[in-house]
Amino acid sequence: MDNTELLKYIDMDDALNRVRGNKKLYYRMMKMFKASTEFASLEEAIANNDYEHAERYAHSIKGITGNLSLPLLFEKSTQLMNELKKNTYDETTYEEYKNALQQTLIYTDYILATLEKELN
Repeated sequence: MDNTELLKYIDMDDALNRVRGNKKLYYRMMKMFKASTEFASLEEAIANNDYEHAERYAHSIKGITGNLSLPLLFEKSTQLMNELKKNTYDETTYEEYKNALQQTLIYTDYILATLEKELN
């Protein structure tokens, strides 16, 4: 796995610093991230042109991704949230967000598998 590419999506060292090196806690947090319903709720709100609720879900995702040190998804969810807040929603930003989410979830699976080996 290319660490430079991985760091665009997950900064595990920074995240572990946030939880004082507790890999079990980080593992649980990443599992919760994967199971989060905010992603589907955001998608549904945007599909329904409900930008007020979409902005709230984007804000929630921004917080989650900031706490877990998921740089690109944090950046894209922040950008999306700001556009929704200002009523300047752009489909391109949403597509960039969805691509970042998809890649982050792929790398999350890799991180979870790696941690699972370490913790067992």
